[in-house]
Formats: sequence, structure tokens, C-alpha cells
Amino acid sequence: MGPCLSEIATGSRWAEAENDKFPSRQQWSDGFEQMLVWFSRKFPAEYHGRVISRLRSTPRARDETFAEIIAAYFVESAYGYTVTAWEPEFAEGKTADFSLLVPGETPLPEL
Repeated sequence: MGPCLSEIATGSRWAEAENDKFPSRQQWSDGFEQMLVWFSRKFPAEYHGRVISRLRSTPRARDETFAEIIAAYFVESAYGYTVTAWEPEFAEGKTADFSLLVPGETPLPEL
């Protein structure tokens, strides 16, 4: 495991679980590490705040959080859209996993 995955595994609820073999292969480990490095550089406050604690939580919380990070990473790296905020809040208390800037569009103001 790379430094980010090792940091998350340390003190996690799932690292010592007998039936949880996360990450099961080196190529998965490398991929998760790459996405975590991207996320931790792009959103350092969020990474060291709620995200790292969610990744250390239950396997389900870890997997759900990784699904959000994977989606954001893919949209930015494969399609070139800029991910602008993590878990932004909108009017009437509505939230999203992340927001992105579509070329030619004006970003919505965060509340």
C-alpha cells in the first residue's frame, strides 16, 4: 500500500477484519492510491476532515466514499471537467457529492 492507503488503514475499523481483503490486488491498491493523492491535493481540508474518517469507518462507508472519489476523479481526468467543490451545499439544504465546472458555463455560487 502507498502512503495514503496506509494512513487510512491505520486505525481503521476494517483493516484487521478477517473477511475484508481491501484492496485485494496490487493494481487496485495503486489505483486507489492515485485517486487519494489527487483528492488530498485538490481538497486537503476535506480529505483530512470528514473524508479520511469516513474511509476509516465501516467497509460500507469506505466503499461509498471511494465511489464518490472515483466518480469525481474520472469526470475530471477522463472528461476534463474541473471538480470545483466537495460536498457543496445549495439552496434549501440540498447537497451533492461534488460540483464541477462545465466549460462555457458560469459556476453556481456556494452558500
